[in-house]
Amino acid sequence: PKNIIVSSADLSFPLGFSLFVQHNYTSSIPLNDANSVFAGKYHLVQLKTFWKPQQKDNRSIFQVFAGADNLLNTSYSLGNDLNAVGNRYYNPAAGLNFYGGISVNWK
Repeated sequence: PKNIIVSSADLSFPLGFSLFVQHNYTSSIPLNDANSVFAGKYHLVQLKTFWKPQQKDNRSIFQVFAGADNLLNTSYSLGNDLNAVGNRYYNPAAGLNFYGGISVNWK
């Protein structure tokens, strides 16, 4: 693509809470040598929140997190196959999706 712009913010709050947000803009890209087929431009937005409680020694034993990918529910290809046989250029990415989990650190 001619342009890719990625911007993000990582914010920390009291009591071990934090928030990460990222925006990705990708302009259209030609998918064959003749430049006759293009993948469209798209915007992606991701959000992730954490809670990492601190102990008295400033360590954290566990972290709880949750997030969302593709908040705008954009249709885009997760990997374009350039000059693909049979014009199969696109590998569709997931739409809006959510995740969460717990991470444990035993030191």
